[in-house]
Amino acid sequence: MELTNLQEVDTELAILSRLRHKHIIRLLGSCVTLSKDKRLQATTLKKKKGLLRRWRMEPKEPESPEVLKRHIVYEYMENGTLFDHLHSVDGSSDMSPVTSSWKIRINVLLGVSRAMEHLHCHANPPIIHRDTKSANILLDANWVPRVSDFGLSVAWDTASDESAMQVYQIVGTHGYMAPEYVMHGLITPAIDVYSLGVMMLEVLTGKNAYSEEVTFADLAIVPCHLDMRPVPEPTPWQLQALKRVAWTARCCVKLDAKDRMAISEVAANLEKAHELICRDEPGSVDELDLFDELPDSPRASSVSSEGYRSDLEPEVLEEGR
Repeated sequence: MELTNLQEVDTELAILSRLRHKHIIRLLGSCVTLSKDKRLQATTLKKKKGLLRRWRMEPKEPESPEVLKRHIVYEYMENGTLFDHLHSVDGSSDMSPVTSSWKIRINVLLGVSRAMEHLHCHANPPIIHRDTKSANILLDANWVPRVSDFGLSVAWDTASDESAMQVYQIVGTHGYMAPEYVMHGLITPAIDVYSLGVMMLEVLTGKNAYSEEVTFADLAIVPCHLDMRPVPEPTPWQLQALKRVAWTARCCVKLDAKDRMAISEVAANLEKAHELICRDEPGSVDELDLFDELPDSPRASSVSSEGYRSDLEPEVLEEGR
């Protein structure tokens, strides 16, 4: 990858050089090159070939300024970005293994949550990614996700965990940014949790996070209408898994950062969703004895796959549209 924003490159190199995790992109190397301005070079070349002849004498061409460029080499990700598989403009996303499989979608979300848990809880110092989105999730040949693009990331001062850091330059991607960050420039690990919650809703619904006209408050209360592309219809076990993901997402996009789920809880809930969706045989809710019922959620007697609807938690997961 060729980059010209030297500050972001320095941040990327400083962070990735000390991170090792299955779900974080692996840095292979970097280099710096000096090159001439390509536009001036092209103009000069055309003149030398007589393509821009003039009857009058042309002034001498200025020396082409040298441009400093940095190149970062990452491990190769054969299957591109999660965003491209969810939102391809040419319709090819409809045939993608990602969009046709709820299991792959949940596997991707689980991998991202594990990477975020590593950044927040195990990196020293902890790292706040600050730009978690589907376009920054890369997929390898086996559809295993890697979190990438750490150019906007910041180190978190654990000594000040009761108060947020404040920045005066708001950078990130519209639709994924937490409200306290957008409005006040406040940074805590909770802003990554918010972004991950938005991405969970994006994966469940198949909708573009920054093209939908929804407010921050809407994300926490709007029913989740499932993407209709995966076939066949989800089994009862799959619906249980998707219901858990939807409930977790709702807990991640709370308006108040203090009300959001901690990243470790997010990963734990996605682990449970993964276990559910991996079950071969569908079962009734009464047989679901491995997991406690969700807080603040009414427990129903059955789950129906008709119309992609879960009766277990209708306010969170509703009929796909």
